[in-house]
Order: sequence, then structure tokens, then C-alpha cells
Amino acid sequence: MTAVASQARALQNVPIDNNALERNWRQPSLNRKNCLFVGSDRGGNWAATMFSITQSCRLIGLDPFQYLIDIFAVLHTGRKDYGNLRPKAWSMRHSSKVAS
Repeated sequence: MTAVASQARALQNVPIDNNALERNWRQPSLNRKNCLFVGSDRGGNWAATMFSITQSCRLIGLDPFQYLIDIFAVLHTGRKDYGNLRPKAWSMRHSSKVAS
């Protein structure tokens, strides 16, 4: 087998572009730019918290808006088991309700 043929075979499964990676990095870059103008340390902490929650939801395939609506309603009732309210635990609980 020639060197060119072996290189061509090795590169068959390699994507030609990196658009998926660039799309994943677009949101953090925009957030970094927008956070220059949060106004205060407290506002910066709130923005970082919300950004972290929404990105966690997106990584596991949840709709961040729907997740936050449900979580804020649950927290309003006084629920304190914060570990079960994280995005991954919430998605597992809701997927089991849909399946049953």
C-alpha cells in the first residue's frame, strides 16, 4: 500500500470542517463579551450562574426555559433537595415520567 493510499484511508472518517465545534464556542464567546457590562459583582455572579445552568441543560439536551420554569415553581414551594433539582437529575426524573 502506498503512502498516499494509507493517508487517504486514515482520513476517511475525519470531518473536513469544524462547524460543530465553532457553534459550541460561539455562546461562551458572546457571553464573555456581554458580561463586560453586567453592572455589579452581584449581577456578574447571577449572570454566571444562569449561563452555567443553561449550558448544562443544552449539553444534556434539555430546553433551558422549560427547566427553569419548573425549577423555580418547585423552589417556590420550599423544596430543599437541591441535588435532585440539577439538570441531569431533573431530566432523568422527567424522562421516567414520560416513559411510564
